[in-house]
Amino acid sequence: MCSIGQLIKNRLNEKGFSQNKLSKDCKLSNTEVSKIITGKIKNPNWKSLCKIAKVLDFSPLQFLLVAGYITSEDIHPNSKIHGLKTLNNKEIEFIQELIDFFNEKKIKEDIKKEIK
Repeated sequence: MCSIGQLIKNRLNEKGFSQNKLSKDCKLSNTEVSKIITGKIKNPNWKSLCKIAKVLDFSPLQFLLVAGYITSEDIHPNSKIHGLKTLNNKEIEFIQELIDFFNEKKIKEDIKKEIK
């Protein structure tokens, strides 16, 4: 797993944002953002991480996980699915059908294993 700083750097590059723009949009000091990115702040404030995550379109949970504030067991599976907000109801229903299909397939595979 990469560091918080690396996650932020990667997303800044993807979005074409500067560190100054991020600082301004998050309403955080440029110094604080710089220290988070460079790792000089070892345990960043979780509120700051949530602000950064929101501006960079990340799930705050991803940042909190990387920072060690939570574990993967703390995250409900629905929270791990990104981008659902951009989908309409028909698209979400289609995804649910795919999930149901895979669950049914897994159940059938498990039954076959039990029979053997």
